[in-house]
Parts: sequence; structure tokens; C-alpha cells
Amino acid sequence: MTRPLAVTGGEPLGGFPAADLQDPRPRPGRAGRPGPPSSRQLRQALDRAREFGRLRTKYEPLRANPAPDLRDIPPLSREELSRAIWDRVQEGFLNDSGAALYVGGGTLGRPTVTLVPPSLFAADIMAAWRPLRRRDVLINLCPGSRTWPGYDLCNALAARAGASAIPFQAFREHEFAQWLGLLEGFGGTAVAADSATIRALLTYCHHIGYPLTWARTVICVDSGLESGTAELVRRTLPGAEVWSLYGSPEAWAIGHNGPGCDRNTFHPFGHQHVEIWGGEVLVTTVHDSQVAPVLRYRTGAYGEFTACSCGDPAPALRLLDAAGDVLGFRGARLSRAELVALVRRLAEVEDVEPVVVDRGQPTERLRLEIRPSAGAVADQYLEDWIRECVIREHIAIGQAVARAPESFEVLASARSRACAAPAVA
Repeated sequence: MTRPLAVTGGEPLGGFPAADLQDPRPRPGRAGRPGPPSSRQLRQALDRAREFGRLRTKYEPLRANPAPDLRDIPPLSREELSRAIWDRVQEGFLNDSGAALYVGGGTLGRPTVTLVPPSLFAADIMAAWRPLRRRDVLINLCPGSRTWPGYDLCNALAARAGASAIPFQAFREHEFAQWLGLLEGFGGTAVAADSATIRALLTYCHHIGYPLTWARTVICVDSGLESGTAELVRRTLPGAEVWSLYGSPEAWAIGHNGPGCDRNTFHPFGHQHVEIWGGEVLVTTVHDSQVAPVLRYRTGAYGEFTACSCGDPAPALRLLDAAGDVLGFRGARLSRAELVALVRRLAEVEDVEPVVVDRGQPTERLRLEIRPSAGAVADQYLEDWIRECVIREHIAIGQAVARAPESFEVLASARSRACAAPAVA
């Protein structure tokens, strides 16, 4: 077994007095840093995990160990965790758990779901990461609640900070012209959104010469800004502070950064223990309110520990790239194998290769390069039909297309060779 490196964020807090909500706001990574999860915490997490039927056999060898060590616990794949949670939900788990469920992706037949406590760990998150002040007015443009807890979390953080929130939700790019003036009229001082919405909004404003002078704070809820988007923020909002979360649909918010941090470097939260295992980021959630069995969960990202430019002496996590089967697209994490299997179910398709074109740019889009089955005609009709089938069945792609219809395309056989621009996987 690869010996893991590990770092844990600040000590979890159940709440804090009202005086703590005043400025100055803490910068990321300043809370105390406990060591690895204790044997008691791991024992509690393992007992909880065994309540999920699909994981019972996986953790059975550790059942009799009163003092388990983190390295004794085998890593947990995305497929294992996702199927275990979904099976448990179908057994009626929500009827007696008091949990909140979010659909992070997957297909209609097998969705990727997140189980978190109703609190969303908001008090613990805000103890280390506080992007809002009492006099702020937050324009919340995050995608709606059903697919990602970030929308609800930003509303909760605004309430805890004593700030006002306008829970607007994300709108489509063709609606920018209609709503921009109204957003300014709301008296907003901060905007929260996923990276794709931030990129599209600022690109539009830059092209038409519309300054977003009111946006003094930018909150990114899906693993930070790509280099192109970060540069766009610097050019169009030179005085704005940028605050970002890093997480996954299954493990929820893992780490955070702020204005003084490197763009792709994050400080783990106190209830999230992070390891590097064979280059891949693993996370273990240890919290009395935890619902999902996140134990050495393979996040699908490569990373390394590093020093952050904010000055915090403790190791921070630098994200490097997607790992293995994961395909990053407009802030979402797609399983390449899952997507290929979905398309191959269609009788007209012999094979398919998913690629991401113009990654990190305003024109980023997902392309499915199709090899039709014998007898199928590689024409526009076939491409449109396959595209519609995927949008209807794949949750994350359907959500992306709802906001940016041109972000997903299908090219078949000779048409793909003739039309395709260079692609980046």
C-alpha cells in the first residue's frame, strides 16, 4: 500500500458568538490544526459506513478492531460510494435520518447523490472561511439546490454573517442583457456562482463594456477559477476579492481559499482530513453530524501538499488535474466510463470518445465523437438525436446545457474528422 501523506484543516466548531461575525474577517487556514482522525472518530465513521449495505463487506475485517488506523482502511471509489448511498436512499434512509439530499450528477437511472446534514456544516465552514460581512448584499447566482449544495450554503453564510441575500439562482447566458441592470439596482456588493457562470457573465460584460463595479466580492463554489477566468476577473474586477471552495458532489466542501491564496491551492476544513495516495487526493469526513460514509474517498483529482502564498505555515492542498476516469466539464466531474456506457446503449452507436474542447475558456464545450453502427447514417439528424438522448438521461450534462446550450455537441464519424477542432481530454 502506498503510504499516504495527510493534512487536516482547522478544529471543527459548532458555532461562534455574534461578535465573531464582525470584521476583520479571518483569512483562510488560520484555525488550529489537529492531527489525523482519532481511533474513536474512525471507529464511529466505520460503524456508520456499515449501515450502508454495499459497504458492509468492505469494512467487515475492521469491525473487531477497537482502535483502527487510517491506513488500515481501504480507499473508497466514487462508484462504491455513489451506489452505496443511492441504494440506502431507496431503502428509505431519508425517512428517519433528517438528512439533506442533493443530486450531483450521474444518470436518471443511477444518479450521483450527496447526503449532508441540514446544517451543510455551515458553522464549521464559516469558522475558517468567511467571505461575507454584515453590510454585504449577496447576489446568489449559484445553480439551484437540486444539484449542488453551494446555493443553499451561500444563503446560509449570508444569514450567519448578518448580510442580505438575493437568492436569484443561475440564469442562462442569453438572459444577461435582461437582468444585469436589475442586479445592479439591488445594491449588490458580492456575487456567488459556479466558475462557468462567472466566466460567462464577465465575458459578456467585457464585450459590451458594462462594468460590474458593485461586485467587490466574488465567491466561486466549484473548485476555484481556471487561469483564464481568474485573469478575466483581474481585468474586469481589479479590486474584487475572490473566495473559492473546493469539493466534490459526494464529499461536499473539502477546502477553501481566499484573496491572499494561490488560485489552485486550498486549505482543508477542520472536519475534512486530506491525504495524497499515489498522487490522488483522498478525503475522510470526521464530524458528529456526518451522514454519508466518506472514508478515504477517492476524489478523482491529483494533488500535492504545498505552502500557500497567504502565509499560513501549515501545508495546503494544490490541485493538479483530474485523475483516472474523471472528465472535468464546466465545473462538473463526469465519469468517462459512465458517459461512454450511456451512449453505447444506443443501437446506432458502435463507439464514442468524449473530449473537452477549449478547456477553461469561454468557449469550453463537451464533444462526443461518435462512430455509428453499420447501417446508421452519419448525418445531422443522428447527431441531434444522440445529443437529445444524452441531455435527457445525463443529469450534469442536462444542467450544463440548460444554462449554455452550445456547450455540448455530438459529431459523427466522417463529420467529426472534417469539423472537429483540436480537442483536449
